[in-house]
Amino acid sequence: PGASSNYFHDHVEAGSVLQVVAPNGDFFLNDDRDGPVVLMSGGVGLTPMIAMLNHLVDQGASRPVWFVHGVQNGAEHAFGAHVRQLAEAHAAVSAHVVYAEPGSDDARGRDYDDAGFITIPMLERLGAGADADYYLCGPPPFMKVMYNALLDWGVDEARIYYEFFGPATVLKNDSAAVTKPAPGSAPAPAATGLEVTFQRAGVTVRWDGKADTLLELAEANGVEADFSCRSGICQTCVCTLVEGEVEYINDDAFLPDEEDQVLICSSIPRTNVIIDV
Repeated sequence: PGASSNYFHDHVEAGSVLQVVAPNGDFFLNDDRDGPVVLMSGGVGLTPMIAMLNHLVDQGASRPVWFVHGVQNGAEHAFGAHVRQLAEAHAAVSAHVVYAEPGSDDARGRDYDDAGFITIPMLERLGAGADADYYLCGPPPFMKVMYNALLDWGVDEARIYYEFFGPATVLKNDSAAVTKPAPGSAPAPAATGLEVTFQRAGVTVRWDGKADTLLELAEANGVEADFSCRSGICQTCVCTLVEGEVEYINDDAFLPDEEDQVLICSSIPRTNVIIDV
């Protein structure tokens, strides 16, 4: 059971006052581009893709759009009717749904289009080429398979935008750390050559600027750290800063009240640091 959803059902009612903020993060549709776009998701990873699809339709975009979604079966498929209605009403939008294991009540052509998994030959058959912008969201296994398949197909790494629903492990098969691109923005400058120590894990590594944040540096070096939103809002990644100074790269982050606490999802080292992780 979810703590937040249960609280809403049990305690929030008309007249309740809630503290809210606008959506936040670095995974969003790049409106500066006008070429073909593929919104590809697995499971609950379709959530941001629905927002992007709705935006493209609302803006009357003429760029070709493919909405490609993989899910277990109809019992776990959300927004199916909504996506198909948009695809039927707008010539630029194509929808393709793949069920891993269709249920007895699932009808091909009505509920889903293919059985199995999303593949590159499938994308080629749909007409989505390697020159499109690809937006990926889903569980880590889905992300890793599709990311590397797109690279092998010849899609430029700069054209692949993504967000995880789950631990953000290294995506590339060669185990090289991947820096998540922020559409339309340049990476934040960072000092290099500094030492970062993850105290509980007993790991000390050099900060070379390849990772975007201390959280990504931890993940790239096998250090497990709690996180959720990855944008400085939820406070899940708060850790004790034992020694040193950090710099925040996300202006919208909700900073911890305690001076010795740090959000590792939104910060980089300013000096050598020791973090209680």
